[in-house]
Amino acid sequence: YRHVADKEALLDGVLETVVTGIALPGPELAWDLLLTALALAERAARRRHPTALGLAFTRPGDTPAVRRLVDVIHGALADAGVPAGERSRLERMISTFVVGFVVSEVSGRFPRDIETFLAREYRADLADVLGLVRAVAARDDGSAAGPR
Repeated sequence: YRHVADKEALLDGVLETVVTGIALPGPELAWDLLLTALALAERAARRRHPTALGLAFTRPGDTPAVRRLVDVIHGALADAGVPAGERSRLERMISTFVVGFVVSEVSGRFPRDIETFLAREYRADLADVLGLVRAVAARDDGSAAGPR
């Protein structure tokens, strides 16, 4: 590798490039609108780089762009009233939903000629994810999700 130290650095660079292409919404948006805008932008960015999708599940994601993305999600979750101890779990769930949906789209799980349906389906699924965020934020019984 001439331009990077090793294969790991190359893979991190690819992941960084993909994530840098995700348009981060402004912090002035309400938390639910911010997460919606971010999820739509992430879906679009990841669809542009389908061969790099696996990196989201196989790399530690410790690059500046990934950290910024996670920080934006954590901030939105804080604004939603999600307890600090639940934010990492919900961030992973949201991120896995977005990337998993795109993997299903580009891998052929869904018929390719149903773009309008998929856009509607994605928004409906995202609304359910946001409902889960609301439910976790509304919990006041001190219950925990289990080991972290």
